[in-house]
Amino acid sequence: MRISHISEKPICYSTEALKYAQASYLVSIVAVQAAGLISAKTRNLSLYQQGMINGMGNFGLFFEFALVAFLLYVRPLNIALSTRAIPYAHFAVPSFSFTICIFFYDEIRKVFLRRGMVKENGRLRLKGWVVQNTYY
Repeated sequence: MRISHISEKPICYSTEALKYAQASYLVSIVAVQAAGLISAKTRNLSLYQQGMINGMGNFGLFFEFALVAFLLYVRPLNIALSTRAIPYAHFAVPSFSFTICIFFYDEIRKVFLRRGMVKENGRLRLKGWVVQNTYY
């Protein structure tokens, strides 16, 4: 039976389990937000084509994960915020599958979007079933 390092009580069937779950949920929210930020960098270019050249965006991603790590692993904040320090191996695992799904969905969407682009009068336009024409 695992004992919490903060309250010195058993984790299973107690509020300690809820506090570990809340910490994991916070990590998963941050990871999915980071995936959303990275996938929303461009409308139709792949992440490989665009690259990660935005310094402020990269700083924001780093700061977001650093803040979550600070909130989870500083002991006085664990007591104040009712969170617990999850194991390092579990820091990205709870939401990693959702993060990968977001990346794959967005890259596949961009492939279909690029297939629907045609060049008219020197400009790229989106045509086909991917884009709904809203011009009146």
